[in-house]
Amino acid sequence: MNATCRPDAITKVDAWDAGQDPICRGAPCLIQAWAPKAERTAPQGCTIALAYAQLAAHGLGLGSSGSGGINTAAQAHRPLMEALGLTAGLVSHARILLGYPAETFTRIPVRKPVDLTWL
Repeated sequence: MNATCRPDAITKVDAWDAGQDPICRGAPCLIQAWAPKAERTAPQGCTIALAYAQLAAHGLGLGSSGSGGINTAAQAHRPLMEALGLTAGLVSHARILLGYPAETFTRIPVRKPVDLTWL
């Protein structure tokens, strides 16, 4: 095993080679948000923008999920950076996966009443 690879990364590569998709889990669409390296507020801005995209996706009947593994790779793995068109001056800050959800929920789960005292 390569000393620079994390064991969980090797497991994901092995799963991919076996025909599984442990990262995107079959999602047909990925939205990636990136910005110039020098932009001080880019991490927060990209995260907020994609949070709103997730809310909009739900309203359109789509399911969404974040994927930290893709974002980590898009910040460090040169071939992926090139495939995404990330030049030297751009950094990947956030990403979501989109697709039609496998399950739908018809009601909010039952929860215990909140024990709250306002002071």
